[in-house]
Amino acid sequence: MKKITLLLAIITLSVIKLNAQLTLPYTFENNSRYADEDIYIGLVGKMEPTGDVWMNITNSSLVAMSADDNTVDGPEWSEPAGWKYPDIFTKLSEITDKKILIPHGLYACRIFISFESPMYLRFHETGGYAGANLNSESDPNDGIRWELVELTWGDAGLWTNTSRVDAYQYPMGLEVHGFSGGVTGETYEDSYNDAVNGNGTPQFKKIGELLSHDEILAAWDENVSTDYLVAKTIKTHSYDGEPIIEQPSKVDEFPKDVLDAYIDDIWETYSIHDLHINIGDRGTWVGRINNDNQFIFTDPADGTIATIYDKPTTVNAIEGSGYLAYTPHDASVNTEAYNEDLMIQAQMAAAISRHAIYTNITDETVQYSHDATRFFQIEPYNEYVSFFHDDVISFESQTYAFAYDDVGDHSSTIQSTFPTEVKVIIGGYSEDNVLSNAETSINDELMILYPNPTNGNNIILSGIENDVMIDIYTIEGKLIKSEEAISTKNIQIETSNLTNGLYLAEINSKDNKYTKTFKFLIN
Repeated sequence: MKKITLLLAIITLSVIKLNAQLTLPYTFENNSRYADEDIYIGLVGKMEPTGDVWMNITNSSLVAMSADDNTVDGPEWSEPAGWKYPDIFTKLSEITDKKILIPHGLYACRIFISFESPMYLRFHETGGYAGANLNSESDPNDGIRWELVELTWGDAGLWTNTSRVDAYQYPMGLEVHGFSGGVTGETYEDSYNDAVNGNGTPQFKKIGELLSHDEILAAWDENVSTDYLVAKTIKTHSYDGEPIIEQPSKVDEFPKDVLDAYIDDIWETYSIHDLHINIGDRGTWVGRINNDNQFIFTDPADGTIATIYDKPTTVNAIEGSGYLAYTPHDASVNTEAYNEDLMIQAQMAAAISRHAIYTNITDETVQYSHDATRFFQIEPYNEYVSFFHDDVISFESQTYAFAYDDVGDHSSTIQSTFPTEVKVIIGGYSEDNVLSNAETSINDELMILYPNPTNGNNIILSGIENDVMIDIYTIEGKLIKSEEAISTKNIQIETSNLTNGLYLAEINSKDNKYTKTFKFLIN
């Protein structure tokens, strides 16, 4: 009984803490071939002082991870036999307004999105969890199609992204509204409120795939070489019998030497010449390979040294592993040397994958490793990375296709100092995907909200063609008021009695055919 009481206390405390702090709405938009009831959402992350947590998606409360939560049997073919898994996934059709609230302070968070089946994560006795292992056909998740969104929301703002680091499984999109500005108040919350109440600069960014799932699979077949075709695989226990595209180095049939000739060329060339390489904010560094096969880089500005301790392999370059993720320095003893080694290794891993170093340049000409116009112009390069960075595939060529894709700001990471709303588009931006709720055609583009800013007036919603429910929220996600409206061209909503600030108006058709959200400023 004491154990149950303690667990209830922990859960209650989590709910109270969530309600008392800033929250950020993450809304899921289904632009996929799957019905809402066939899409499952789960969330794990870290939150101080609790540590490892998962989210009860039905009410956005955080719960401490516990091995006692492992209560669900895995598939009969999964190993180890007898293992159980936590029941933390919720159908999209059961999520109110398809929205969850992320609390400020949540970090190292992953939102898992799976299709046709919930996933099987496992909470460890010692803390943390085990996720899906794409390389094991006995993994309980083998054959489940899934995607993820990563996020951290701390006192420096929000970082959130989709990922292709392990595999592509289904198109995704991500949109973030918010405000830029400095953290100048006594607390982050003070600065946040200051920014959203008129002192911040509005900011919007989106990333994601532009083609349908079938189009992406077909484009892969048409645009990559034979070496990379093997990365398109059908998992042993596939639920739908259709392929995914895996990170090539994880596929047994993929030749593990496709970048070796280029790496050899770099090591040979710059053992007798200096490499002058600009790495962005850190300026230009000069590197040369010594007699011990170590690539020694020096920052001429202050003499700082960073080292790659031996020649990497193709797999090292693709995965950011081995000698491209190794330093003998102890971070607790020599933090600077530790960080500098890993920094230069990340830069070189990215440069090799992108073929951004031209070995025919052996004089003091500076090579700009972050210049995207240099990428993928000379073979060999990582064709998996090149494919997903093609602007036909990904919006503005932004994606996270390998571990160091954030080098030079080419990844799908969106940063917002003061975020106000995030939309996760399941299925990406293709118009060819079949929406789960597309039985009727709603021209919600005719709907507008004005005046905005309000200038002391009530807001008017124009262009309503169906009976709707109108919900007004604070920017932190707290519901202020709700009212129904019958089909009419215009409706006035009483807002003049609200305090100045930024608010959200969410309009849901009563037949559940569409949802539209407006952001408006009361001043």
